Amino acid sequence: MIANSPDYGPEELMAIVISREVRDQETVGVGMSSPVPAAGCILAEQLQGPHANIIILGSEEYYPFPAGSSKLHGPGESPAVPPTLRSKKSAISKSKSCLATEGTENTEK
Repeated sequence: MIANSPDYGPEELMAIVISREVRDQETVGVGMSSPVPAAGCILAEQLQGPHANIIILGSEEYYPFPAGSSKLHGPGESPAVPPTLRSKKSAISKSKSCLATEGTENTEK
């Protein structure tokens, strides 16, 4: 071993850096073939974000759609939203309607 070399590899360092970007109450999605970002998100949940909503595609523990994507919505149906994400969807909808209203007020003047 070389003197002053770290006791961790580049993947571990990347996971730590990713973990520092995840905040409590945020929703984070990670793909199935992304073990380093997934490790960073799980580390964040353990250290500073116990209420973060982590979705890891293909994971039994971190995938809120038990029947897979077929449970999201069918043809002509609106998407089903897991209970943990409903409040966030509502807040986003309200924000969009406020922005739309503001845009209308500006054009009427």
